Amino acid sequence: MADLRGLAYDQLPIALGFYDENIRLVGANAAGERSQGRTKQEMRGLRLTDFYDSAESRQIEQAMEQALLTSRQVTVETFAQTPGESLPHAWTVVLYPLKDQSERVQGVAMAAMDTTVQFLARRRLANVNAAGARIGTTLDTEQTVQTLADFATEQFADYASVDLLTGAGHIELDGRCVHLGASGAGRAESITSRTLTGARSIPARLSGSLGPHAWGDEHAAVRKAIAIMQDRLAETLTLADIAAEVHLSVYHFLRVFRLATGETPYRYLTRLRIALAQRLLSGTTLTMQQIAERCGFSGPGPLSAAFLRQLGIRPSVYRRNSASNR
Repeated sequence: MADLRGLAYDQLPIALGFYDENIRLVGANAAGERSQGRTKQEMRGLRLTDFYDSAESRQIEQAMEQALLTSRQVTVETFAQTPGESLPHAWTVVLYPLKDQSERVQGVAMAAMDTTVQFLARRRLANVNAAGARIGTTLDTEQTVQTLADFATEQFADYASVDLLTGAGHIELDGRCVHLGASGAGRAESITSRTLTGARSIPARLSGSLGPHAWGDEHAAVRKAIAIMQDRLAETLTLADIAAEVHLSVYHFLRVFRLATGETPYRYLTRLRIALAQRLLSGTTLTMQQIAERCGFSGPGPLSAAFLRQLGIRPSVYRRNSASNR
């Protein structure tokens, strides 16, 4: 009958290595040989840094010395590239002292487990949480696109494009295009790009071919969203807030709102606010600060900038013209 202990040792998928009191290799199993790209005969009598000199190897050797000194197990989380692999792997390396019957430490063993899959799963979950905290917190569609693209390029890619109306897009990673969903009209062009040196372009414009559509029962959520905007013009409204109140996801809300109105929620809300500002400028003596507050702007500056973009005239000039026409 075959020596099962020997078979288990040789076939164990965890990389094992055994080192003497001078942390020189005595033996390794097959997985240990593969992890270093060398046979145990080539590595025997050498320290880890003798055949793989790196910060990671030095960290593991320090952990070996600690295990020998304290007679206790030491665990190290590290990244290292397996020979023949193009990308580093995540490793959990356990160093534990080897003792004889009299409890005297004779050496140290190293067990290295490839935990790349678990590491990536944890990172994906962290990325999802981070994305939820950063994306969809403003009604400014261009800013939402910028945040989404910044997140994608920061975490994963060199280039990203996003389709606001369907939530579709793609990222370009190492020269390979990875599609994120079905594309459609309304693509946000030239959103952002990141080169290997970190340079990137700022969003150019949003383009779309969808015009106003007849409303039906399916647009009750849009009508409710507009009522919320009209009732709360002075408040700080976010895209996520309104979408939640009408019980739609952020991207589905963007799609149906633009289908129904021909505008993004941000532009529609801005138009409502500017219309109120026009009434207040021509019909009251409120200060610019007071008008800005009632219309949901943080101050006269943002009010003036939005007013100029919408009507091509400053609020102060609009007020003077309104007074002279009475």
